[in-house]
Amino acid sequence: MALSLFRFIAALGRTQVVASTLGTFTLLMAFILGGFIVAKNDLERWMLWGYYISPMMYGQNAIVMNEFLDKRWSAPNTDPKINASTIGKVLLKSRGFFTDEYWFWICIGALFGFSFLFNILFIAALTFLNPLGDAKAVIAGDESEGKRRKSFSEEMTAKSSSEIACASDHAPKKGIVLPFQPLSLAFNHVNYFVDIPPEMKTHEVEEDHLQLLRDVSGAFRVLERQLLWTNSLVGLPELDGLSTEQRKRLTIVVGLVANLSIIFMDEPTSGFDARAAAIAMRTVRNTVDTGRTVVCTIH
Repeated sequence: MALSLFRFIAALGRTQVVASTLGTFTLLMAFILGGFIVAKNDLERWMLWGYYISPMMYGQNAIVMNEFLDKRWSAPNTDPKINASTIGKVLLKSRGFFTDEYWFWICIGALFGFSFLFNILFIAALTFLNPLGDAKAVIAGDESEGKRRKSFSEEMTAKSSSEIACASDHAPKKGIVLPFQPLSLAFNHVNYFVDIPPEMKTHEVEEDHLQLLRDVSGAFRVLERQLLWTNSLVGLPELDGLSTEQRKRLTIVVGLVANLSIIFMDEPTSGFDARAAAIAMRTVRNTVDTGRTVVCTIH
Protein backbone atom coordinates (compact mmCIF):
# COMPACT_ATOMS: atom_id res chain seq x y z
CA MET A 1 0.00 0.00 0.00
CA ALA A 2 2.79 2.43 0.90
CA LEU A 3 4.59 1.71 -2.39
CA SER A 4 1.47 2.44 -4.43
CA LEU A 5 0.90 5.65 -2.42
CA PHE A 6 4.40 6.99 -3.04
CA ARG A 7 4.27 6.05 -6.72
CA PHE A 8 1.04 8.01 -7.04
CA ILE A 9 2.61 11.00 -5.27
CA ALA A 10 5.63 10.85 -7.61
CA ALA A 11 3.40 10.69 -10.69
CA LEU A 12 1.21 13.50 -9.36
CA GLY A 13 4.15 15.76 -8.50
CA ARG A 14 6.06 15.06 -11.75
CA THR A 15 9.12 16.91 -10.47
CA GLN A 16 11.43 16.16 -7.56
CA VAL A 17 10.60 19.37 -5.71
CA VAL A 18 6.82 19.04 -6.01
CA ALA A 19 6.85 15.31 -5.27
CA SER A 20 9.02 15.83 -2.16
CA THR A 21 6.67 18.55 -0.92
CA LEU A 22 3.58 16.42 -1.49
CA GLY A 23 5.24 13.40 0.09
CA THR A 24 6.24 15.32 3.21
CA PHE A 25 2.76 16.81 3.59
CA THR A 26 1.10 13.42 3.08
CA LEU A 27 3.30 11.73 5.68
CA LEU A 28 2.67 14.57 8.13
CA MET A 29 -1.11 14.26 7.77
CA ALA A 30 -0.98 10.45 7.92
CA PHE A 31 1.03 10.48 11.17
CA ILE A 32 -1.00 13.22 12.85
CA LEU A 33 -4.43 11.87 11.88
CA GLY A 34 -3.50 8.17 12.02
CA GLY A 35 -4.08 7.80 15.75
CA PHE A 36 -0.42 7.33 16.69
CA ILE A 37 0.78 10.83 17.60
CA VAL A 38 -2.67 12.11 18.50
CA ALA A 39 -5.17 9.56 19.82
CA LYS A 40 -8.66 9.38 18.38
CA ASN A 41 -10.20 10.56 21.65
CA ASP A 42 -8.03 13.71 21.57
CA LEU A 43 -9.05 14.78 18.06
CA GLU A 44 -11.69 17.41 17.49
CA ARG A 45 -14.96 16.19 16.02
CA TRP A 46 -14.42 18.08 12.79
CA MET A 47 -11.09 16.27 12.34
CA LEU A 48 -12.49 12.73 12.59
CA TRP A 49 -12.94 12.53 8.81
CA GLY A 50 -9.15 12.74 8.49
CA TYR A 51 -8.82 9.90 10.98
CA TYR A 52 -11.03 7.57 8.96
CA ILE A 53 -9.38 8.31 5.60
CA SER A 54 -5.83 7.84 6.91
CA PRO A 55 -4.32 4.54 5.67
CA MET A 56 -2.02 4.49 8.70
CA MET A 57 -5.05 4.31 11.02
CA TYR A 58 -6.24 1.04 9.48
CA GLY A 59 -2.77 -0.49 9.49
CA GLN A 60 -2.11 0.51 13.09
CA ASN A 61 -5.51 -0.76 14.27
CA ALA A 62 -4.94 -4.11 12.59
CA ILE A 63 -1.53 -4.48 14.29
CA VAL A 64 -2.63 -3.53 17.81
CA MET A 65 -5.84 -5.58 17.61
CA ASN A 66 -3.85 -8.61 16.51
CA GLU A 67 -1.69 -8.18 19.62
CA PHE A 68 -3.98 -7.02 22.42
CA LEU A 69 -6.96 -9.23 21.54
CA ASP A 70 -4.76 -12.30 21.97
CA LYS A 71 -5.29 -14.75 24.84
CA ARG A 72 -2.23 -13.54 26.76
CA TRP A 73 -4.01 -10.20 27.22
CA SER A 74 -7.33 -11.81 28.22
CA ALA A 75 -6.94 -11.28 31.96
CA PRO A 76 -10.13 -9.77 33.43
CA ASN A 77 -10.31 -6.04 33.99
CA THR A 78 -10.61 -5.00 37.63
CA ASP A 79 -10.88 -1.25 37.02
CA PRO A 80 -14.56 -0.23 37.05
CA LYS A 81 -13.75 3.17 35.52
CA ILE A 82 -13.13 1.60 32.08
CA ASN A 83 -15.94 -0.34 30.44
CA ALA A 84 -13.88 -3.25 29.07
CA SER A 85 -13.83 -6.93 29.88
CA THR A 86 -10.07 -7.64 29.46
CA ILE A 87 -6.78 -5.81 29.99
CA GLY A 88 -6.11 -5.89 26.26
CA LYS A 89 -9.35 -4.07 25.50
CA VAL A 90 -8.57 -1.56 28.24
CA LEU A 91 -5.29 -0.67 26.51
CA LEU A 92 -7.05 -0.39 23.15
CA LYS A 93 -9.78 1.87 24.50
CA SER A 94 -7.28 4.12 26.27
CA ARG A 95 -5.82 5.08 22.87
CA GLY A 96 -9.10 5.11 20.98
CA PHE A 97 -8.52 1.90 18.99
CA PHE A 98 -11.28 -0.50 17.98
CA THR A 99 -12.05 -3.40 20.31
CA ASP A 100 -14.41 -5.51 18.20
CA GLU A 101 -12.72 -8.38 16.38
CA TYR A 102 -14.54 -7.80 13.08
CA TRP A 103 -12.75 -4.46 12.76
CA PHE A 104 -9.51 -6.39 12.20
CA TRP A 105 -10.78 -7.76 8.88
CA ILE A 106 -12.28 -4.40 7.97
CA CYS A 107 -8.84 -2.82 8.41
CA ILE A 108 -7.17 -5.51 6.27
CA GLY A 109 -9.76 -4.98 3.53
CA ALA A 110 -9.31 -1.21 3.76
CA LEU A 111 -5.55 -1.56 3.21
CA PHE A 112 -6.13 -3.64 0.08
CA GLY A 113 -8.68 -1.08 -1.07
CA PHE A 114 -6.24 1.79 -0.57
CA SER A 115 -3.57 -0.10 -2.49
CA PHE A 116 -5.95 -0.69 -5.40
CA LEU A 117 -7.13 2.93 -5.33
CA PHE A 118 -3.60 4.39 -5.33
CA ASN A 119 -2.56 2.13 -8.21
CA ILE A 120 -5.56 3.29 -10.25
CA LEU A 121 -4.74 6.93 -9.47
CA PHE A 122 -1.09 6.29 -10.36
CA ILE A 123 -2.07 4.95 -13.78
CA ALA A 124 -4.47 7.86 -14.32
CA ALA A 125 -1.78 10.39 -13.40
CA LEU A 126 0.67 8.86 -15.87
CA THR A 127 -2.02 8.84 -18.56
CA PHE A 128 -3.52 12.31 -18.27
CA LEU A 129 -0.90 14.54 -16.63
CA ASN A 130 1.72 16.21 -18.81
CA PRO A 131 5.26 17.08 -17.66
CA LEU A 132 5.65 20.38 -15.87
CA GLY A 133 7.52 22.87 -18.06
CA ASP A 134 9.74 22.06 -21.03
CA ALA A 135 12.07 19.13 -20.52
CA LYS A 136 14.31 20.02 -23.46
CA ALA A 137 17.76 21.50 -22.95
CA VAL A 138 18.38 25.14 -23.86
CA ILE A 139 21.50 26.63 -25.40
CA ALA A 140 22.24 30.12 -24.10
CA GLY A 141 23.01 32.89 -26.58
CA ASP A 142 22.06 36.39 -27.64
CA GLU A 143 18.77 37.15 -29.38
CA SER A 144 20.18 37.62 -32.89
CA GLU A 145 22.18 34.43 -32.69
CA GLY A 146 19.15 32.61 -31.35
CA LYS A 147 17.05 33.77 -34.30
CA ARG A 148 19.78 32.68 -36.72
CA ARG A 149 20.00 29.27 -35.14
CA LYS A 150 16.22 28.96 -35.13
CA SER A 151 16.03 29.73 -38.84
CA PHE A 152 18.87 27.29 -39.51
CA SER A 153 17.13 24.59 -37.47
CA GLU A 154 13.85 25.19 -39.32
CA GLU A 155 15.69 25.00 -42.64
CA MET A 156 17.39 21.74 -41.67
CA THR A 157 14.09 20.34 -40.41
CA ALA A 158 12.34 21.20 -43.68
CA LYS A 159 15.23 19.72 -45.64
CA SER A 160 15.19 16.54 -43.61
CA SER A 161 11.42 16.26 -43.96
CA SER A 162 11.60 16.60 -47.74
CA GLU A 163 14.38 14.02 -47.97
CA ILE A 164 12.47 11.58 -45.81
CA ALA A 165 9.26 12.11 -47.80
CA CYS A 166 11.05 11.48 -51.10
CA ALA A 167 12.84 8.37 -49.88
CA SER A 168 11.23 5.10 -50.92
CA ASP A 169 10.22 2.34 -48.53
CA HIS A 170 10.88 4.50 -45.47
CA ALA A 171 8.24 5.41 -42.90
CA PRO A 172 8.12 8.94 -41.45
CA LYS A 173 10.49 9.27 -38.50
CA LYS A 174 9.25 10.38 -35.12
CA GLY A 175 10.99 11.76 -32.06
CA ILE A 176 12.63 14.90 -30.79
CA VAL A 177 16.01 16.40 -31.61
CA LEU A 178 18.11 17.69 -28.75
CA PRO A 179 19.19 21.31 -29.25
CA PHE A 180 22.77 21.82 -30.34
CA GLN A 181 24.95 24.50 -31.90
CA PRO A 182 25.29 23.90 -35.67
CA LEU A 183 28.91 24.07 -36.78
CA SER A 184 30.63 23.68 -40.13
CA LEU A 185 33.88 21.82 -40.79
CA ALA A 186 36.38 22.45 -43.60
CA PHE A 187 39.40 20.40 -44.73
CA ASN A 188 42.49 21.68 -46.49
CA HIS A 189 45.58 19.71 -47.58
CA VAL A 190 44.65 16.49 -45.84
CA ASN A 191 47.61 14.09 -45.71
CA TYR A 192 47.77 10.55 -44.42
CA PHE A 193 51.12 8.89 -43.73
CA VAL A 194 51.77 5.34 -42.52
CA ASP A 195 55.16 4.33 -41.19
CA ILE A 196 56.13 0.82 -42.23
CA PRO A 197 57.99 -1.06 -39.50
CA PRO A 198 61.66 -1.63 -40.38
CA GLU A 199 61.33 -5.38 -40.05
CA MET A 200 58.67 -5.38 -42.78
CA LYS A 201 60.75 -3.47 -45.35
CA THR A 202 62.90 -6.56 -45.97
CA HIS A 203 61.42 -9.95 -45.30
CA GLU A 204 61.80 -13.55 -46.33
CA VAL A 205 59.52 -16.54 -46.28
CA GLU A 206 60.88 -19.99 -45.65
CA GLU A 207 59.75 -22.90 -47.74
CA ASP A 208 57.04 -25.21 -46.51
CA HIS A 209 55.76 -22.47 -44.18
CA LEU A 210 52.54 -20.48 -44.33
CA GLN A 211 53.03 -16.97 -42.97
CA LEU A 212 50.32 -14.32 -42.56
CA LEU A 213 51.25 -10.65 -42.82
CA ARG A 214 49.29 -8.03 -40.95
CA ASP A 215 47.98 -4.97 -42.78
CA VAL A 216 50.50 -2.12 -42.77
CA SER A 217 47.87 0.64 -42.71
CA GLY A 218 48.01 0.81 -38.92
CA ALA A 219 44.23 0.59 -38.50
CA PHE A 220 44.40 -2.91 -37.05
CA ARG A 221 46.98 -1.96 -34.45
CA VAL A 222 44.95 1.04 -33.33
CA LEU A 223 41.81 -1.08 -33.07
CA GLU A 224 43.72 -3.74 -31.15
CA ARG A 225 44.86 -1.23 -28.54
CA GLN A 226 41.32 0.08 -28.18
CA LEU A 227 39.93 -3.41 -27.67
CA LEU A 228 42.59 -4.29 -25.11
CA TRP A 229 41.66 -1.19 -23.13
CA THR A 230 37.97 -2.06 -23.36
CA ASN A 231 38.57 -5.64 -22.31
CA SER A 232 40.30 -4.44 -19.16
CA LEU A 233 37.01 -2.79 -18.20
CA VAL A 234 34.40 -5.23 -19.53
CA GLY A 235 35.17 -8.94 -19.24
CA LEU A 236 38.17 -10.92 -20.45
CA PRO A 237 39.40 -11.18 -24.08
CA GLU A 238 37.65 -14.00 -25.96
CA LEU A 239 36.16 -15.35 -22.73
CA ASP A 240 33.32 -13.14 -21.57
CA GLY A 241 32.14 -9.55 -21.60
CA LEU A 242 31.40 -7.64 -24.79
CA SER A 243 32.06 -8.92 -28.28
CA THR A 244 33.90 -6.89 -30.92
CA GLU A 245 30.62 -5.73 -32.46
CA GLN A 246 29.17 -4.82 -29.06
CA ARG A 247 32.26 -2.79 -28.16
CA LYS A 248 32.03 -0.91 -31.43
CA ARG A 249 28.32 -0.19 -30.87
CA LEU A 250 29.04 0.94 -27.33
CA THR A 251 31.70 3.35 -28.59
CA ILE A 252 29.30 4.82 -31.17
CA VAL A 253 26.49 5.19 -28.62
CA VAL A 254 28.76 6.93 -26.11
CA GLY A 255 29.74 9.40 -28.80
CA LEU A 256 26.10 10.09 -29.70
CA VAL A 257 25.00 10.52 -26.09
CA ALA A 258 27.51 13.37 -25.72
CA ASN A 259 25.23 15.42 -28.06
CA LEU A 260 28.14 16.97 -29.95
CA SER A 261 27.87 19.39 -32.83
CA ILE A 262 30.74 17.75 -34.77
CA ILE A 263 31.15 13.97 -34.61
CA PHE A 264 34.23 12.06 -35.85
CA MET A 265 33.71 8.34 -36.53
CA ASP A 266 36.80 6.29 -37.32
CA GLU A 267 35.65 3.30 -39.40
CA PRO A 268 32.19 2.93 -37.80
CA THR A 269 31.46 -0.27 -39.77
CA SER A 270 34.73 -2.17 -39.28
CA GLY A 271 34.18 -5.57 -37.69
CA PHE A 272 30.46 -5.59 -38.57
CA ASP A 273 28.53 -7.93 -40.80
CA ALA A 274 26.24 -6.54 -43.52
CA ARG A 275 23.21 -6.15 -41.24
CA ALA A 276 25.12 -4.52 -38.39
CA ALA A 277 26.90 -2.19 -40.81
CA ALA A 278 23.53 -1.14 -42.27
CA ILE A 279 22.22 -0.37 -38.78
CA ALA A 280 25.33 1.67 -37.97
CA MET A 281 25.12 3.70 -41.18
CA ARG A 282 21.39 4.25 -40.66
CA THR A 283 22.28 5.71 -37.28
CA VAL A 284 24.85 7.95 -38.97
CA ARG A 285 22.23 9.01 -41.51
CA ASN A 286 19.74 9.87 -38.77
CA THR A 287 22.44 11.86 -36.98
CA VAL A 288 23.17 13.84 -40.14
CA ASP A 289 19.44 14.49 -40.62
CA THR A 290 19.42 16.40 -37.33
CA GLY A 291 21.81 18.97 -38.81
CA ARG A 292 24.99 17.82 -37.09
CA THR A 293 28.35 17.68 -38.84
CA VAL A 294 29.53 14.06 -39.14
CA VAL A 295 32.94 12.97 -40.46
CA CYS A 296 33.51 9.25 -41.13
CA THR A 297 36.60 7.37 -42.21
CA ILE A 298 35.87 4.28 -44.29
CA HIS A 299 38.60 1.65 -44.67
